Amino acid sequence: MEAWTRPTRILLVTDLTDLQRTLPVTIDQAKSYGAEILLAYVLPDFASPPAAPSLLVYSQPELHRQHGERILLAAAREAEAAGVRCTWKISSGDVVEQIEAVVDEWKPGRVVVGSHGETKFCLGILGSTAERLFQRLGVPVLAVGPEVRSHSRQLPKGIRVLAPISLKRESPGVRSFAAEFAAAHDADMTLLHVIPNELEENPSAARIASFERQMLDNFVPASLGTRRPSCVVKIGRAIETILNHATNGGFDLILLGSTSSSSFVPKLVPGTAYGVLCGAPCPVLILKQTADAP
Repeated sequence: MEAWTRPTRILLVTDLTDLQRTLPVTIDQAKSYGAEILLAYVLPDFASPPAAPSLLVYSQPELHRQHGERILLAAAREAEAAGVRCTWKISSGDVVEQIEAVVDEWKPGRVVVGSHGETKFCLGILGSTAERLFQRLGVPVLAVGPEVRSHSRQLPKGIRVLAPISLKRESPGVRSFAAEFAAAHDADMTLLHVIPNELEENPSAARIASFERQMLDNFVPASLGTRRPSCVVKIGRAIETILNHATNGGFDLILLGSTSSSSFVPKLVPGTAYGVLCGAPCPVLILKQTADAP
């Protein structure tokens, strides 16, 4: 858990086009934790379209490898100039399988992925590939979406964290991670539970909200940091409510469990979590649920 809350190794998975957004975030986090960075890029399989049109210029594997080496070398030098140790690695094959192999070998405490908003995630890492990463990697994944504000980078003491909670599916592992993360960063954490919008007209809506708020208070682990988190219950559409609360509250981070009501359950993709990632004003830290979730 210590390696996850204060990682000494951060793996940045890139498709080369998203480094302008993800590299500054990764560098700033590495500086905050005193961590080293490994940049990982998997060569695209041009025999399996669709490939990004921007990559077609480099459809010859060797030319594309050279192109990738130049970009990764420049990125590593930028990190080194900022005082962060940084290396890079290029591989080929299935992206998720290759990244899993890197995680198993290098054992990072955090994986960073990104996107490019102008393509609505169709061509970037943050799409079907990221979905598979969230489902299969056993370490926290930090997703940097297209709406992340440029100043939402560092994770110093006293950061503001929004944690959408389902009250039913969060596993003990996710709850423990939230508690340890809050303690390690002296985080000002808000637990948010969203009641489905269709209940708004229910005559018992106010009573339901009060009951859910009491459940949320009881759900809070006793060890959740040095500050007791705020507990908020709202009625509305999940994505809109989470994003509005994150934006209006000036949060630095959104923390999600990967099989909660606001996460990457296969049948919900693209669903709540995907919508949160697309519009989040800050990075989203995702931890895969364990099988012991009730």
